[in-house]
Amino acid sequence: MGKEVKRNKDRFVVTIAAVLGTLIDWYDFFIAATASATVWPIVFFSHLPASVASGLSIAAFGTTYLTRPVGAAIFGNYGDKLGRKSMMVMTMIIMGIATFGIAFTPSTASIGILAIILLFLWRIIFGIGIGGENTGATTWVIEFHSESKYRAFWTSLVQTTAPIGISIASLAFSLVSASTGKNFVTFGWRIPFIAGGIALIVGILIRVIAFESPIFDQLLKKQSVEKTPLLTLLKKYPKLVVKLAFIQNINLIGLTFLVEPYSLVYLGSLGVSREFSTFALFLGTVIGGIVPTFILGGILADKIGRKLVAFIAAIGLAVFTYPYFLLLSTRNPALIVLAMTIINVFIQMAFGVYGALGTEQFPANVRYSGSAVSYQLAAFIIGLFITFWEPFLISAGHGEIGATPYVSITAIILSIISAILSLTLIETKGKDLFT
Repeated sequence: MGKEVKRNKDRFVVTIAAVLGTLIDWYDFFIAATASATVWPIVFFSHLPASVASGLSIAAFGTTYLTRPVGAAIFGNYGDKLGRKSMMVMTMIIMGIATFGIAFTPSTASIGILAIILLFLWRIIFGIGIGGENTGATTWVIEFHSESKYRAFWTSLVQTTAPIGISIASLAFSLVSASTGKNFVTFGWRIPFIAGGIALIVGILIRVIAFESPIFDQLLKKQSVEKTPLLTLLKKYPKLVVKLAFIQNINLIGLTFLVEPYSLVYLGSLGVSREFSTFALFLGTVIGGIVPTFILGGILADKIGRKLVAFIAAIGLAVFTYPYFLLLSTRNPALIVLAMTIINVFIQMAFGVYGALGTEQFPANVRYSGSAVSYQLAAFIIGLFITFWEPFLISAGHGEIGATPYVSITAIILSIISAILSLTLIETKGKDLFT
């Protein structure tokens, strides 16, 4: 009985360490998204035409998606070889360095093109760190709750950090923007980044005292740890990795291709104030994001299965994409909040189920690698659209208003592909995770 109490305590500590750490990481991720839509065009690209400045600013934010697969390969491989916990500490250290780097990078007016180079460099480094973070934390948690009937619920706790991170980031920018006024562009926008860097230090300390996965410990005892997990993954499960990548891009489509930063820039083009746009995003994420992540994503996936929930989320986003922009275009505050609330239901529903869906598809010896590489390959695919396709559409459409129909069509097509492929997966509800 004493051993069981200790196991319960271990589960609690690891879950808290994973959730808090990932929350801080998502906060840092989304303050960059908000900054790229509001101030980076002025701070780093003011010497360029407005549409080009907006496009390059979004491209700087999207650069992380191009390097996330690198981080997934590195941390996934060593997470399966050396353990989950140590990699969870390393990801946070790397992201802390990048976050502080952005906070203290001077403007282009001060140091010229070096500022732009540094901005892209910090985003590249951040992408490597976050590449091993979310799926690593999910793997860590699900293996501590491997015998539970509610594994999707427990992993949804980790996934909930995304909408909470968006909410805190949006609120932080709204408050800082309102309190610093004219000084927001010069130094006010840097305050959320400094706060995020400090929070990462706290997160690192929490993870240091946590425990290693019992499933990984079992692999060590049985001498079943792969010598080259990444190579084993690519040899045995290449089709599954690619399939999961196209399935799991649904939440990334919604979050970063449609909602943030694109929607904030779009609303700015319509004349909606920066303060209200970020506050509307905060409200929409809290109302439509956090609770559905638990109920519609995690708990429902434990009841009816992972595949069906993933399918419903993808179809929902495909159907609502066009009405979403229609509601934003009204400039009506209530309808803008309504739009952001509804779209977050489908986005966070996907987030809630993907934690279990992505990790349970792989055996224990390549679980971290498989979940990390497949999810970050999805991020890479969306990153290509954010970094190259979306800026092209903005430039070709002479701004966000003209580009929006084509942005919507792109998102709808990708969502439908995700929905169809989700039905071809093996259902993993109740699967033995020790194998």
